[in-house]
Amino acid sequence: MTGSQVAKIPGDDRSIAGLHQDQIIDENVTSSTEKGNSNELDSPEKLPGKEKDKIPVEAVGFRSLFRYAARIDIIYMLIGTFGGLGNGVLLPLMVLVFGNLLTSFTSRSTDLCTLNYTALSTQYCPAGYQLTASNFLSSLSICNLNITLDFQSQIKQQTNYLVILGCVSIVMGYLQVAFWSMAAEKQTKTIRKRLFQSILRKDMVYFDLHKAGELNTKLTDDVNKIHDGIGDKLGAAAQFLSAFITGFCIGFAKGWKLTLVILSISPLLFTSAVLFSRLASSLTAMELKAYGKAGAIAEEVLSSIRTVLAYNGQRREQERYEKHLGDAKKNGIKRGAINGFTMGTVWFFIYCAYALGFWYGAKLIRDEGYSIGDVITVFFAIIIAIFNLGQASPHFQALTQARGAAYAVWKIIDDPSKIHSNSETGLKRAGLTGDIRFSNVHFTYPSRLGVKILDGISFDVKRGQTIALVGSSGSGKSTCVQLLQRFYDPDAGSVFIDDHQVDEYNLKWLREHIGVVSQEPILFQATIRENILFGRDTATDAEIHEAAKMANAHNFIMDLPDKYETRVGDRGATLSGGQKQRIAIARALIRDPKILLLDEATSALDNESEKIVQEALDRAAQGRTTLVIAHRLSTIRNAHKIIVMHKGQVIEEGDHESLMRLRGTYYSLVEQQNLLKAEEEAQLAFELNQSTVPAKTDEAPLGFSRKRASTIVSMTPSVKIALYGKQKSSETSDDAVDEENVEVKKPSATVAMLKMNKREWKYIFIGCVSCLCNGGIQPAFGVVLSKLTAVFQECDKGVQQSRVLVYILLFIGFGILMLVTMFLQGFLFACSGEALTKRLRSKAFSALLRQEIAYFDNQSNNTGALCTRLATEASAVQGATGVRIGLMIQNIAALGTGIILGFVFSWQLTLLILGFVPFMVIGGFLQSRLMTGFASKDKEALEDAGKVSVESIQNIRTVVQLTKENYFHHEYSEYLEVPYRSSIKRAHLFGVFFSLTNSVMFFSLAALFSLGAFLIEQGSVSFENLLLCFNCIVFGAQSVGQTASMSPDYTKAVDAAEKILILLNRKPTINNSSQDGDEIPNFHGELEFDCVHFIYPNRPEAIILRNFQLKIKPGQRIALVGTSGCGKSTSVQLIERFYDPNLGRLLVDSKDIRSLNLQWYRSQIGIVSQEPVLFDMSIKENIAYGDNSRDDIPMEEIIAAAQNANIHDFIQRLPEQYETNCGTKGAQLSGGEKQRIAIARALIRNPKILLFDEATSALDANNERIVQDALDRAQNNRTTITIAHRLSTIQNADLICVLHRGVIVESGTHQELLALQGRYYHFAIRKTIKFVTLIIIKTLHALNQAQKYLHVKVCKLHFIRLRINFLAN
Repeated sequence: MTGSQVAKIPGDDRSIAGLHQDQIIDENVTSSTEKGNSNELDSPEKLPGKEKDKIPVEAVGFRSLFRYAARIDIIYMLIGTFGGLGNGVLLPLMVLVFGNLLTSFTSRSTDLCTLNYTALSTQYCPAGYQLTASNFLSSLSICNLNITLDFQSQIKQQTNYLVILGCVSIVMGYLQVAFWSMAAEKQTKTIRKRLFQSILRKDMVYFDLHKAGELNTKLTDDVNKIHDGIGDKLGAAAQFLSAFITGFCIGFAKGWKLTLVILSISPLLFTSAVLFSRLASSLTAMELKAYGKAGAIAEEVLSSIRTVLAYNGQRREQERYEKHLGDAKKNGIKRGAINGFTMGTVWFFIYCAYALGFWYGAKLIRDEGYSIGDVITVFFAIIIAIFNLGQASPHFQALTQARGAAYAVWKIIDDPSKIHSNSETGLKRAGLTGDIRFSNVHFTYPSRLGVKILDGISFDVKRGQTIALVGSSGSGKSTCVQLLQRFYDPDAGSVFIDDHQVDEYNLKWLREHIGVVSQEPILFQATIRENILFGRDTATDAEIHEAAKMANAHNFIMDLPDKYETRVGDRGATLSGGQKQRIAIARALIRDPKILLLDEATSALDNESEKIVQEALDRAAQGRTTLVIAHRLSTIRNAHKIIVMHKGQVIEEGDHESLMRLRGTYYSLVEQQNLLKAEEEAQLAFELNQSTVPAKTDEAPLGFSRKRASTIVSMTPSVKIALYGKQKSSETSDDAVDEENVEVKKPSATVAMLKMNKREWKYIFIGCVSCLCNGGIQPAFGVVLSKLTAVFQECDKGVQQSRVLVYILLFIGFGILMLVTMFLQGFLFACSGEALTKRLRSKAFSALLRQEIAYFDNQSNNTGALCTRLATEASAVQGATGVRIGLMIQNIAALGTGIILGFVFSWQLTLLILGFVPFMVIGGFLQSRLMTGFASKDKEALEDAGKVSVESIQNIRTVVQLTKENYFHHEYSEYLEVPYRSSIKRAHLFGVFFSLTNSVMFFSLAALFSLGAFLIEQGSVSFENLLLCFNCIVFGAQSVGQTASMSPDYTKAVDAAEKILILLNRKPTINNSSQDGDEIPNFHGELEFDCVHFIYPNRPEAIILRNFQLKIKPGQRIALVGTSGCGKSTSVQLIERFYDPNLGRLLVDSKDIRSLNLQWYRSQIGIVSQEPVLFDMSIKENIAYGDNSRDDIPMEEIIAAAQNANIHDFIQRLPEQYETNCGTKGAQLSGGEKQRIAIARALIRNPKILLFDEATSALDANNERIVQDALDRAQNNRTTITIAHRLSTIQNADLICVLHRGVIVESGTHQELLALQGRYYHFAIRKTIKFVTLIIIKTLHALNQAQKYLHVKVCKLHFIRLRINFLAN
């Protein structure tokens, strides 16, 4: 429940005076703002059988909407409904009392019309004194008339009724708001929990077909809609329905003829309202759909920000984003115009109803003896009834929207998954033995039905065996692993474990006995210790340390300042690829699994770490069934069985020796990779020797503790101060600046937003003039209504009739004026508001794209939080600009005019009524303050819950592998408790303030008529003046209440505006969108690191590069080699200028990189990263993304780039070829396919500098050789920096640099470094062994072909002797 909704309901009380204009305008504006705030992705499931952009018709039943209501919730709702019904009865009853008061006042005059004043004057008055109707009451004492009038007692009785109604209103209002809100909050919390739980338990097919952003939208926007529809709005709906029924009953009881006449206009009213409402709803759905698409683009771009910036994709992404914003803007303007016209039409019919009602009422007074009190009672009772039905409409619309949203949410919750991860059924055994068998398995991914992945594959694995799956990318290796974990079920055939089909087992139990290490390790935003514990949460610290040691991770973890309590960041962003992989291996080993699945488990490790980790994995595999997928055949040579796959079929099967004898596909792969047991033994010996050297081989991130002091002792004091002291002070000053900015900007946020909206000043100006007219109509109507009521004191029927005719013509004029002004308001403020929303979203998105990478490294700026802010804050700002000014002008016009007229007619009554105004203002103000305070806390807590949901849904495969669905559900549930507790407090407080504010009208009326009766009796004021004062002040007071009710929206708008301004005014340290700086005309590609020191901003404790010096000549091929975390990838990021050095310079063609035009400079660089990111667009568009300087790249160039990257043939085999969608983050493609598309993307821009960060790591041997040839050709006449763990890819480099702990410890050519016999020598010696061994093996094979007898044995012995001699040397 929002404060604006609470504050609006008191406005209903103004129906006593017959005008709810402010409230309707406000509800219109507010509802449009609320709709604008939503960022819904309308899923196809909501629109079956309907044309595009039609509003969904599927909805759950009313009872089903409350399926998660507990017994206490039902009791709360019943109490709330009772409060709402009681509250609704009070307003028509107040009209009844008001009518009685009017009758009491007017009857004093109308009763006198029948008296014979001449006879009374002669009989009772002094001589010459003439009695008249106007002076009769004041002449009672003069003429000694003995007439007793019971006027005061009548008034007192009626005002006592008003006081009682006010007291009842306090109780009923509290019950209505507080109890409905509490029930809604509890149910909403349950729904969020159940929905998130059901999402986590879906099978993988569901996640293939639904994007993470779409599911996150369901958890936020859709659940918020359900919350709106089952909360206090239903209490308000009960109030309005009750008022509707009571009003009708009173109307028919007091005057059925007049009631029927007034109702004759209602069909027109309802027809127009329903027609326009449906049209507006349709446009709202279209608007939300467009915003949803824009939100999906924002999520994709921000989660892949490095790739976007590297390829200068900001302009393209901005255009993609703005395209959907433009569609939303058009629909929003249409909706605003229709809402305005709807309101105008409704008001026109209402004023026509005033005219018709009072014309016929006057006739009934003249002809049938009705009193003016009866007419007013009937008229306003019916108007209140109709109005309250209209007022209930938006609340029922919220109910309808909730039912529609619930349909989608319930569908997710109820739709059964084919594979139940949470099922308690299924086979659970004492333990797994580990026998695996694939029997004639056929499989096609449901999201790619045209491409068959497994085609009748069969193989078996005996317990304790290590089985390797070998084959080219896309051959079905990873699919086998996924079927074994039962992510999917086969289309045909069966997968057996221990002679039981996989689907017979209890799924959670089965996955707990399987350890998995994937090609791209996923770590969660927690500490290293917690990430390892995800493998088995009951593990002790000793077991954690042992698992880390087995994975060769313990040393580097202990070097971190916080050791095992170090937080790894979003997706492990603070660690290198090798470090992440080793933690993932430790996580798998800690659960002591019976079946171990290694999908390229060591692909991200350097030779040194790989060998040790591989040995650990070999030890871990003992006694376990192990399934290994590897492109590096050295890791699987000792496997008991090697299965060679091609296009989803097993083409060869056997151990290494038998497959080598077969001389088939596997033999070719081995020959290509040049790997044999001899080289492995040699490498092992060298690396074991290396491991005895005291210096640690792992990266040693250094803390502010003793460890750092011991390692930087050689640094000069000035360097220490520059790196640490300056950084600390700069961080402090940055924080201070931010705080100052916030403080300074708060007062000017509205002004800044208005300046941003100044292009639409004409719309705003004319809209404000329309508001001024609207505001002026209120007191004008009050004056006319007072005159019309007072005219019935006139004894001359002819005079009555002529004046009534004038007044009803004025009513019709007011109706026409309202029609025009309301339409102009709705349309013009929609134009200005939607333009501002689009502009702000666009500017905010653009501002995000220009921020430095360190901004995104900050934990509070993760993708989920940024997308949420982008979606909600821009829409909220509308409430601080044109609409806000218009409503203020309207309210000031009504208030100012009303107060002035009030003082003119009766200063006493005006002061009395103004005494009640502070209560309305304070009530509205307190509601807004409460709402703002609670909302900010709720937002933070819900953002934390959003982080958990986004992280777990994005990495659902890892969550499922680790069987951590319940863990993440528990975390999510814990975060929901904070906003739930605060919302319960808020419900009670809102209930109190709402009921007190709502009751003010009853007490103010009682006071007004009590004093008015006294003043009339004293002759100080006339009845007409009392009515004039009453109507003007009531309208003015309601305008103040209206302004207060707008303050929550205004507060939210200002708060959102301040946050947007902070973002827009934030000056990034590296402006990624800047076109400033120099361009080098004849750019050669020379690079020089000059004494570079570097520390990551979010990890100030770890020095990554120390006094790093490297000069790279134009066209030179440079290779960077070293252990994981030594600074190789960091140097590439500095070259891309994702970060700037803390000390030293990076020179590009002898110019400081900071002086260059960043957009131009990055266009000269092509990069292929270790973990390629593809976008949710076609393969063609992904490749073309490499050159964003051109809008239309010829297809021939795209095909040529694909051919050079060896991906063209694969693409041609796909059903849609180059138009095939890659899916979110390239999910529809294998790792090797993604990598090759990324290579094609880099090649298409024809860069001067090429950066390869493990560019071929995900490719099999055959593809690696072909792609490497292509990359070698691409390097001609280009400066190339290559990071590689496979030294075979860099032997031809002009300069190889060996990095260790951020310093180049060796550099030279391959031969020079070998001669040096240092670190590189130990990395590279195996290459020499490969070469010699390969020659011997080829000779052996030649001899095998020529000789079949004893000489073969001689040759083999000769080979063994040669190998031993070589190793000895």
